[in-house]
Amino acid sequence: MTVDAARLPRALRPFGSAQYRLLAVALSASLLSAGAWIVAVVWQVVQLGGTPVDLSFVAVGASLGLVLAVLFGGAADRIPQRWILLVVEIVRGAGFGVAGLLAAMTLAFARLGRDELAHPLDRVPDATTVTGAQAAAGLAPPVDEPHP
Repeated sequence: MTVDAARLPRALRPFGSAQYRLLAVALSASLLSAGAWIVAVVWQVVQLGGTPVDLSFVAVGASLGLVLAVLFGGAADRIPQRWILLVVEIVRGAGFGVAGLLAAMTLAFARLGRDELAHPLDRVPDATTVTGAQAAAGLAPPVDEPHP
């Protein structure tokens, strides 16, 4: 769909480009998912019986990633973009690989009936927090009830 950018009001002229419209949709989806993630983490902490202090710890942990990214972002102007993209994709792939390996190990241990390995949080009597990914996905076991 081609839009004549000259006929659009000045504030909407960038939307005359298909690439800009695609970018705007992608950024909107990204912002929506980031907001949903924040709400999901809060609900999960509340669901697990967390206190406001626990919620504060989770929020601080989530913001540490942003702070670290900003600190490393200052060095991005001095390093070739090719190297930055290569390192980012390697780290990202390694993270997905580790998550997949842990998920496979958890399923394998659960099928073998080795609950002590499949649900390590059951062995920690005072564990009240879990990682954000487990909490958001609803995969974290309750810490006050034993697993069947």
